Amino acid sequence: WLAGIAECHERLTAEGVDLAAYISSESAADLADLRTLLGYDEWNLYGISYGTRLALTAMRDHPEGLRAVILDGVYPPNANLHLALDQGFAGSFRALLDGCAQDAACAANYPDLEARLLTLVDRVRQSPATVSASSPVDGSSISVTLNEEAVMDGLFDALYDGNLTRALPFVIDQLARGNTDVALPLAQNQVDWMDYITEGLRWSIDCAEEVSFYDNATPSSAPTDPLASLFPVGGLEDDCAAWPVSSVTAVENELVRSDIPTLLMSGGRDPVTPSVNADLAAPGLPRSFSFTFPTMGHGVVWQNSIDDCPASIAATFLQEPTTEPDSGCISAMEPTVFLTSDDIHPTPAFYLANRDVRLDRQPIDLAVVALCLAVLVGTLVYGAVTLIRRRRQAPAWAVPTALVAAVAHLAFVGALFLVAFRTDPLVLGFGVPRWALPLWALPLVAALATVVLVVLIVRAWVRGTGALGHRVALTIVAGASTLWLSWLLSRGFLLL
Repeated sequence: WLAGIAECHERLTAEGVDLAAYISSESAADLADLRTLLGYDEWNLYGISYGTRLALTAMRDHPEGLRAVILDGVYPPNANLHLALDQGFAGSFRALLDGCAQDAACAANYPDLEARLLTLVDRVRQSPATVSASSPVDGSSISVTLNEEAVMDGLFDALYDGNLTRALPFVIDQLARGNTDVALPLAQNQVDWMDYITEGLRWSIDCAEEVSFYDNATPSSAPTDPLASLFPVGGLEDDCAAWPVSSVTAVENELVRSDIPTLLMSGGRDPVTPSVNADLAAPGLPRSFSFTFPTMGHGVVWQNSIDDCPASIAATFLQEPTTEPDSGCISAMEPTVFLTSDDIHPTPAFYLANRDVRLDRQPIDLAVVALCLAVLVGTLVYGAVTLIRRRRQAPAWAVPTALVAAVAHLAFVGALFLVAFRTDPLVLGFGVPRWALPLWALPLVAALATVVLVVLIVRAWVRGTGALGHRVALTIVAGASTLWLSWLLSRGFLLL
């Protein structure tokens, strides 16, 4: 890892790239130039996550033309963000525990959620598991080892998403029980993010503006939560040793002071930019308003699927930046309704099928699905014509049996579409809804009919009974039915 960082640094430097140009103050200057170039006398800035750091830098260095600023997930220069990630995780997870305790179903199913987390950590520490993710670049398979670091990183990132947190108690419990299939969506999220971050830009900013000011001999004054020990911080210092950049002035570590109207927005379950960061920024912003949204994660304005309260406050603020917006909607926000094992029967079936067929469009999977469904639909036509015309050339009972298999298969396909359209997508990421389990009688009927059909066809070929055309057609049907059952089995649809 460190050798790769150093090699990248050397390559870019040899190509003439000025790594010192990739820092917040340079980008803030670009913003000021962009406003002038576009011909705007003034504009509003909206920053999310690191974007809030950039917006604060613009407020400090280039305040001209800034009418109002929204900081969503505040990251001020005077916060030691990376050294506080353990406390951020602990606070975020405590908020999750509190939310679960206040939800009757969650509290009943997971009364010992913190203990389950510790059980999970102990399990993966002693015996890491492996799951397969899909490359965001070419769709190839990537093996992800579920060791302690990977699991904690996955949970940390999941806390960003206020919607995904509804399933975290269920996921933690299942992982603690040894069901690693529920980790597939979280592992895929980790892999996707690896292709999202531009490492060189990140190191240039963090190494110059954060790590260069860290004093590891100074302990944090924040109270220590035992959960913080599950997410150890550090390591960025080693990265920065392999990525030397020019030092920046002390102002990059100091409180930003500005009279520009500012809205500070924080998620109550945000592990990376918790509300304490807004508290650190507020003293330098006398014309600011700060709000925390208890059930939300990182970047609250865009989490409208949970509640549009943050977006409505932001819109009101932009209309009258000098007037405190009405925040009454915060107290009216609905508490989180968590998903539990009462709602979800765990299986990776829908997740794997959606990934391979719809997202990655794997050629083999697409071919199998298209071929099998085409043959099964054709079987309905073939069987109906044969029975209506009362043709006797077919092997005895083979055509009705083929029809039973085809009807059961296609009815199950229809049932899967019904489940997909009627079910919360978050549920389908980890399993199937409990109410849908009776529908799984259909593939059982199809499997039994297929076995009988194979027996009848083999006997017909051995004895030479029935017309050749019928034997060939029924053999194709039996093969397609068997192949379809095998595909369903490989995706987990038959292992409930």
